[in-house]
Amino acid sequence: MRSYTLVCDEPSSVGGSDKGPNPLEFFMSAVGFCENVTFARFAALKGLEFDSLETSVRGHWDRRGQGDWEGVEPAFQDFAVETRISSSAPIEKIREITKLVHYRCPMHSSISKMGKVVDRLYVNGNEVSL
Repeated sequence: MRSYTLVCDEPSSVGGSDKGPNPLEFFMSAVGFCENVTFARFAALKGLEFDSLETSVRGHWDRRGQGDWEGVEPAFQDFAVETRISSSAPIEKIREITKLVHYRCPMHSSISKMGKVVDRLYVNGNEVSL
């Protein structure tokens, strides 16, 4: 990947040496990183200042799909994306940018086509409806 070296592994409990994130952890991290970069871009373009931004992503899939189970796919079934921001900006502006980010982020757009995505927004520790 360009000039970077990424280490990908599995936990020792499943036969790996635990020297790095597993492929699914990289995938979920990519969604969160993409959301944060996209958020920062739109925040700058729209004049939204913030003190901190954190995105966590979880997904559910049936591990049996990696085995020889007939009719069970190892695909993600749903996702949860939580955006946590600290900012003194108006809630409506934060909500507007968050919705735009979910729509314009390539990774969020991709997972939305794979399964149900539940988005949650927390501003200064309080959940805000989207």
